[in-house]
Amino acid sequence: VLAEAAREVPVILAVRSLAALSLPSALCDDRAGGAIVARHFAACGHKTVCQVRGPLLATTFKNRAQGFSAVCAEKGIHEPAAAIHAEHANSATGKQMLDAVMRASPRPTAVFAHNDALAIGLIEAMRERGLRIPEDIAVAGFNDIKMAQVLATPLTTVAYPIEAVGRHAAQLVRSLIAGNPAPEQSAPFVPELVIRRST
Repeated sequence: VLAEAAREVPVILAVRSLAALSLPSALCDDRAGGAIVARHFAACGHKTVCQVRGPLLATTFKNRAQGFSAVCAEKGIHEPAAAIHAEHANSATGKQMLDAVMRASPRPTAVFAHNDALAIGLIEAMRERGLRIPEDIAVAGFNDIKMAQVLATPLTTVAYPIEAVGRHAAQLVRSLIAGNPAPEQSAPFVPELVIRRST
C-alpha cells in the first residue's frame, strides 16, 4: 500500500527503514552505532557483555544489535547465548530487564541498552539493589537524550545525528515536491559515542 501511495504522493523514510521498500531515506547508521559501543567496551577491558535489545520489529534495534555483536565476535568478547529483548523501549521495561542481565552466565560486566530510556531504567534498578555503576556493571545507551547528562552517574551513550537526519529528510521532501528525482538510498549518517562515567 505504501509503495503504491509513494507513486502518487512524495514519500520518504526518516529515522527507521523498511526492509521491503526502497524509498528515499534519511537515516542514522545504527549498525555503526552498535559497533562503536562494542569497541568502547573492548577498550575498557570487558570480556563478557550483553545487550538489552529493543523490540524485535524495529529495524533500528536489529541493526544496533548486529553491529554490536559483529565487533564482539571480532574482538573475542563473550555475549550470552540467550538474547535479552525488551518488549517496550522505555525506562519501566529497562528496570525489569536487570533480572535477565543478572541471570546471564557468566554475568556480564557491561551492558549495551539499545536506547537511553532502557539504560536509565536499568541503572535505576541497579541502584535499588546497591550495584555500582560502572564498578559492578558498566552501562551504555543510545540517542544521547538530555537526561543522560544529568544522571547521578552520567550515561555513556551514542549521540544520534538528529539534526543531520532531519535536515536531509527536509531536503528530500522539498526535492520530491518540486518534482526532482531523489536517490532511492541515501548514505546513513554516522553517530558518535559520548563517553561519560557510566562506563
